[in-house]
Amino acid sequence: MLLTQIGASPSRVPAGGSLSLSATVANQGAGPAANAPVGYYLSTNQVLDASDRLLGTSTGSALAANLTNTGQLLAAVPGNVPAGAYYVLFVADPLNALSETNEANNLAALAVTVTQALASREQTAGYAVAVAPNPVASGQPLQVELSGAGAACAARSTSTMRWASACAPSHSR
Repeated sequence: MLLTQIGASPSRVPAGGSLSLSATVANQGAGPAANAPVGYYLSTNQVLDASDRLLGTSTGSALAANLTNTGQLLAAVPGNVPAGAYYVLFVADPLNALSETNEANNLAALAVTVTQALASREQTAGYAVAVAPNPVASGQPLQVELSGAGAACAARSTSTMRWASACAPSHSR
């Protein structure tokens, strides 16, 4: 089995987020292959080892000689993965169930970046955001206050932000 095309999207994903993975496997052997699954792993390097995390496996299908099969998987990146640089390892025939003349072409890798996990609803529930003045006039300061019953302290900050809109304001009644 030869991995001929691989893909991972997005290339930056928060811990706990999802990656859309795809891999095309070609049967370069002279005879049919009973099954051609692909395993997808999250790794800190481009070598598959026991420390790598299995993200999932796409089911394969029987492949006649010189045919290809594309597998896809929507994989969840575990929420406890630290932010940093990683690789998605694509492994054809991850259980080594097929007898092959070349086992060295069963692995390919793509770089991805895992970012800090997004706050879950449970972590943000109970907080309130206050904006003053509301509405704010163009060019005037805006104050945002975050507070909540479960907060150890209330955060209050005044900052200058500028943004432009390509759209004119619309009003509806």
